[in-house]
Amino acid sequence: MILAAGAILAPSTQAAWSLRTSPNPSAATTSQLRGVDCRSTTACLAAAQTSTVGAFSETWGGTSWLLWMVTPPPASPSNFQDVSCPPATSTCFLVGSAAGAGMARATNLSTWSSLTVPTVAGAVSLELTGIACTSGTACIAVGWYQTAGGSTLPYAIRCTGTTCTQDRVTLPAGTQGSLEDVFCLSSTNCSAVGWSHAPAGARRTFVVAWNGVAWSSQVSANGTNAQSSTLFGVACASTACVAVGRYTDTSAVQHTLALGKSGSTWVDLVSPDPSGTLPTFEGIACPSATACYAVGSYANGSGRATLVESYVTGVWTVLSTPNPAGSTDNHLADVACVTTPSTVCRAVGYSVDTVGTTRTLVEDGP
Repeated sequence: MILAAGAILAPSTQAAWSLRTSPNPSAATTSQLRGVDCRSTTACLAAAQTSTVGAFSETWGGTSWLLWMVTPPPASPSNFQDVSCPPATSTCFLVGSAAGAGMARATNLSTWSSLTVPTVAGAVSLELTGIACTSGTACIAVGWYQTAGGSTLPYAIRCTGTTCTQDRVTLPAGTQGSLEDVFCLSSTNCSAVGWSHAPAGARRTFVVAWNGVAWSSQVSANGTNAQSSTLFGVACASTACVAVGRYTDTSAVQHTLALGKSGSTWVDLVSPDPSGTLPTFEGIACPSATACYAVGSYANGSGRATLVESYVTGVWTVLSTPNPAGSTDNHLADVACVTTPSTVCRAVGYSVDTVGTTRTLVEDGP
């Protein structure tokens, strides 16, 4: 199946996604789930943030989602943006920021511990946006920091146990940029994605690879007739990797964006757009080398609706997804999938109701 750039597909009814009840911290008017990882169909952890307590998490044990609050609470304001739960260990690692500094925490769902995040000289703020762990003692986290002069620059660290070391990420000459997500097939094989731009230029996709020694830039597509492009998520299975985001073309029309890794080059997979406007992918999971699920949102005329697209054996399908009753603004920020042997995915995000209250959102599929 070959799609024209920006092709619009109506939702398919072949796969059903369903809403799952998720809690919110007491008295919070704004709560969001930002990242999720699952070890099995009965063991997931979601990274979250709220207006009242800042960073928190939620755990899935097979029957319901439960709050798992950070103790002691991090400095305010704080948030969690992503989580990684490596195999063969009971520990999960969450990253975000606290009081303008990078934050990384570990939990075994019994206690919490802190990882030391290196500071950057001259930085006025720093945030970790993605993390990938290959074991309970080996993680890589990425994000960005901002200088006093207003420049945004990419940031990456390696963590061994509770000690983390910063590694240099080089941008194209004369540009700023950020890393938004990372995926590691091993401790010496990682891909991180985000964006870069010249001071007066539009954003372009930015992809770097880690070989165990250093980060190196890789060539990445930007979409057909792209004016501005950004990548937000990346996932791999075996040697197959897919990165997702959005791009705006020269006619100022926004489209979903999906890139596939081909050697050291990332090529356009030409993902379709849903029957709406302003679509974007924010997260992706690939439970196998031939199946991936990308999540995000799009404008549907009365607000924003959740978006899930499958990419199976080279074919894209826009899947039908629900939105909470009475909601006006719905987003899926991340997704995690496990296969045992059928594939089960859990997507997380947030939903805004008619009075402006933002609540956590979970959808299960496919």
